[in-house]
Amino acid sequence: TIFAKLGLTHYGTRQIAEVRDHPQLLKDVFTNIYMMQIGAVTVAVAVYIGFLFLLAQDRQISFIFGIWLFCVAFDTDWLLFGLEDFRSPAIRNFIVKGFSTAAVFLTVKSAKDLNLYAIITAVSYALGYVALWMKCRQYIDLKSVMWHKVISHLKPCCVLLISILAL
Repeated sequence: TIFAKLGLTHYGTRQIAEVRDHPQLLKDVFTNIYMMQIGAVTVAVAVYIGFLFLLAQDRQISFIFGIWLFCVAFDTDWLLFGLEDFRSPAIRNFIVKGFSTAAVFLTVKSAKDLNLYAIITAVSYALGYVALWMKCRQYIDLKSVMWHKVISHLKPCCVLLISILAL
C-alpha cells in the first residue's frame, strides 16, 4: 500500500490545506491528486497481480490482500486531514479496529483460519475507506481533471515516497 499511495498522505494533506478556503480550487486540486492516486493504485495492482501469478506461494491469501490494495483507491484521509477534519478518520479507525478485533477474536481459532483473518482485515479496511470516500465524493469534479496537473503532482509524491522509504 505504500507504493500505491506514493506519499499522498503527506503531500495531499499539504496541498489541500493550502486551498481549503477556495471551494473551486479545492475541488480541482482534490480531483487531480485523486486521479493520480487512482493511477498509482492501478499500477500497484497490476504489479501485484504479476506477483500473484508469478511468485506468490499462497495465491488465495495473496488475492485476499490484493483486494485490500485495490481498496486503497478509496482512501481519502489526506483530503480530510487537509480540511482539518481529524474526527472522521479517527472515528472510522476506532470502528474499523474495534470491528476487526472483535471479529478476529470471535471467529479465528487456529492457524488454519489464516484466510478468515485476512478476509476480516481486508474487508474492515475496505469498508472504512469506502465509508469516508462517501463523505469526500462531494469534492470530486471529473470535469475539472487536467491531466498535465495530475502528472505534475507525481514528482513531489515520489520524492516524499523516497523519503518515507529511507526512514
